[in-house]
Amino acid sequence: MDGPLRIDGALACDAVVPRLLQRLLSADDTTLAVLRAVVAPRLVIVLGPAEALPWVDGVRYLCRAPDEPNLLLPTDTRMRMDAAMVLRAFVLHADRPRPPLVLIPEAREFVSVAAARPIERERVRLWIEGGHG
Repeated sequence: MDGPLRIDGALACDAVVPRLLQRLLSADDTTLAVLRAVVAPRLVIVLGPAEALPWVDGVRYLCRAPDEPNLLLPTDTRMRMDAAMVLRAFVLHADRPRPPLVLIPEAREFVSVAAARPIERERVRLWIEGGHG
């Protein structure tokens, strides 16, 4: 990826998840209003403008693949193959995820963020308590 990266999201896995959720809980309402999230066991993905994203040690920041806007990658990941082709192949052969997708390289998995929901303070509290509602 040449030139400055446009940060479009943040990914927290495992031990980083509680720190990210605490940071979201401490964010002001204006900031929360422009963010959306997907929460699953062991991971949280937050989408939104870079200036509103929570900055937390251990979080990996996401950018869109230059040739495929429906594929988000950690900023330190470089695609060896054409991103559009990878996304099309995955969507054709997978029965669940729909774009946009986040690639988590070390887990060798894609996570759909199509159902990302607005972040509400009460929902963050539930996530911290272990619910994914």
